[in-house]
Amino acid sequence: MIHTRLAESLFYPSAAASGFVLILVIGQTLMLGDFVAGFLIWNLILAWIPYVMAMWAEASAQRSLWRAILPGIAWLLFLPNAPYLLTDLIHLERFGFVWWYDLGMLIALAWSGALLGVASLFIMQRIVRERLGTFMSWVFVLTSCGLNGIGIYVGRFLRWNSWDILFNPNWLISDTLYLLNTPAYYPQMIGVSGLFAGFLALGYLTLMSVRRVAA
Repeated sequence: MIHTRLAESLFYPSAAASGFVLILVIGQTLMLGDFVAGFLIWNLILAWIPYVMAMWAEASAQRSLWRAILPGIAWLLFLPNAPYLLTDLIHLERFGFVWWYDLGMLIALAWSGALLGVASLFIMQRIVRERLGTFMSWVFVLTSCGLNGIGIYVGRFLRWNSWDILFNPNWLISDTLYLLNTPAYYPQMIGVSGLFAGFLALGYLTLMSVRRVAA
């Protein structure tokens, strides 16, 4: 039962992708003699949080939908941490090792983040679909993708973290209001948010298409 649920929730390919990243980071560390890519491991751990929250939400929803609200909110807050790994490609010149190895490591990290984001969204849509129907589940998917894009922009350019909404809400709201009241930021905000919202949506649609063909 547990194996089947994990397989249906893309746990095994997600774990394999993350394991590959760990191997590459360890390899680089051994060859450089310096743990310069340590922050990538931390980012990868953060990328797993929305997946864990989604699994928790689904387990809770089997008892009561109300029990799934807390992990569901936590999932939405941490969702951007998964596809956010795509933005770590900007660190290519930071490591100073063989460029093709560094690039491969960052691409593997980006793939892991994208996969975890798509997998967690799939789990959450499954919850919504079972209780509210197919149409509302797709409204949920598209809304989540849009909020994810905004979250990545806030994280990369405003340098806020998911947990700041709990620990620094006043400063986060202040920065957000300033951003919304400054039209000069609109092109970048809309461009970045739309780009990553679209990327997650296309990745998700690809997964759903493959699953339908396989079925």
